[in-house]
Amino acid sequence: MAAPEEPRAMPAPSSSEAPATCSLCGSPDLQPLYEGVHDRLGVAPGTWTFRRCASCRSALLHPCPSPEALKSFYPDVYTFYPEVSSSGTLKSVWSRLEYYVFYAPQYLTQTRILRSFLRSHVRSHASILDVGCGRGLRMVALKQAGFEVAGIDFDAGSVRYVKETLGIPAFVGDICDIAQHLPGTAFDALTAFYVLEHVTDLVGTLETLRQAVRPGGWIVAAVPLTDSVQARLCGRRWSQITEAPRHTLNPSQEGMRRAFARAGFSRVEIHADATLSCAAVLSLSLTPRATTSHLYAGSSWRTLANRIAGGLLSLLLVPACFVESHVLRRPALGIVFAQRGDEPTAS
Repeated sequence: MAAPEEPRAMPAPSSSEAPATCSLCGSPDLQPLYEGVHDRLGVAPGTWTFRRCASCRSALLHPCPSPEALKSFYPDVYTFYPEVSSSGTLKSVWSRLEYYVFYAPQYLTQTRILRSFLRSHVRSHASILDVGCGRGLRMVALKQAGFEVAGIDFDAGSVRYVKETLGIPAFVGDICDIAQHLPGTAFDALTAFYVLEHVTDLVGTLETLRQAVRPGGWIVAAVPLTDSVQARLCGRRWSQITEAPRHTLNPSQEGMRRAFARAGFSRVEIHADATLSCAAVLSLSLTPRATTSHLYAGSSWRTLANRIAGGLLSLLLVPACFVESHVLRRPALGIVFAQRGDEPTAS
């Protein structure tokens, strides 16, 4: 099962009060969307509610927990990495196979998308800071593609692995700590893959990230998109909705454009993420117990059977998701390229 690697949230400080306006576009017109949503991982108790912004059509968790409360809603095993299971077990064999068959191709595709876009907008061997880097699997692909990479994540174990095992510079901290760890450093690009849907103050987070990018540089953010075909078909069962409350928002393409514009970015383009990643999101909507958490935190053989079934379903769904992303242009997962608007990009 090859769902996109989800880091633990790295929220910027924010009030836990229910939003009076859309956190993306600022519209006050928030309408009921879904009620009684259960956390598909079973970590957060109770039920959750989403509202739809009538202006940009994004979905917003209502009310939104505080950043401190959000940290308690993540299971011990949330993000996939090849060593997630004990060596010598059947699950460890599967995790290695899963990495090479499902995850590595996704990272390579994402790297090709980034390289194709950035090579005409930034200098050769561009410097990239990966925000919410996790175990650094994506950074390995970026480094192999010729980028100068560093990472930041608030999980100390992940940062230690990135530094000691992968040999890539990394720092423990959240978004607000970037300037402290890297004073005076301005990167050509910041990548934030599946981070922004977890934050409680999106525009404030983008403004903070903007300061770590050189004038004319880029933020590259991957997010789930609630105006996708599969989101509309699956409704409240869509896997990105049942990630409540860890997903505090599920933006639309228009919502992302407006949020970046409000944060001071002058140019925004949205590209589809890897088709296999989009297929995995749809597969998880149909096989909700095929998650990383269910498999690697559980002990039953049924969890492995569910995971295998989910992986096979992901492969079967690839053609439909290719049409969704590249023909209908309504991908389930989008990669947003946003340029800091102070100065034109250097050649």
